[in-house]
Amino acid sequence: MRINMKTLFLIAAVMFCVANLAQAQPGGPDGPGGPGGHDGPPPFMMPGVSPEKCQVIDRIMDETETKLFPLIQEFKVLKAKLEALVVDVKSDEAAIAAQIEEISKVRTALEKVKVEARRKVIKETGVILPPGGPGGHSHMGPPGFPG
Repeated sequence: MRINMKTLFLIAAVMFCVANLAQAQPGGPDGPGGPGGHDGPPPFMMPGVSPEKCQVIDRIMDETETKLFPLIQEFKVLKAKLEALVVDVKSDEAAIAAQIEEISKVRTALEKVKVEARRKVIKETGVILPPGGPGGHSHMGPPGFPG
């Protein structure tokens, strides 16, 4: 039985995506990965910021993580599909260009969510978070969360 290289790469890309989805499920509020879980992020703390404001920032970041998660997963799937197209010598340049365009749309959506989170933190607390995100929440989203 002979398997086409394109088929082999597509199978590998799908397996990669399924493995990522299985591994990256967000935890509930008291489960693994959640703020109350044993491996959840520590509470947000920043020198000179009151505990009340830190709680508000924590809440906003948790809400934002929920918005970012499906976008991050979609981004990973699209990148895997692009890789499958790139390594297939028979793939169409138009298909590659279309895939790049889809990736650009998801990247734009990710950036919008991160910027909205930073703006919401500023509006509700007056705290300006650094562009790289606070240390306790750096696990959320692509590099640079929350904006």
